[in-house]
Amino acid sequence: MTRNLIPGILAMAAVVVASNILVQFLFGQWLTLGAFTYPFA
Repeated sequence: MTRNLIPGILAMAAVVVASNILVQFLFGQWLTLGAFTYPFA
């Protein structure tokens, strides 16, 4: 693994962790906040 990949890996991991946390909070009646962050993963 080269050092060039590390920032991308960390960014992807941060988005996945954020999505997993935000899925607990409702946005309206059917959506959760994780629905807005997951497409970036």
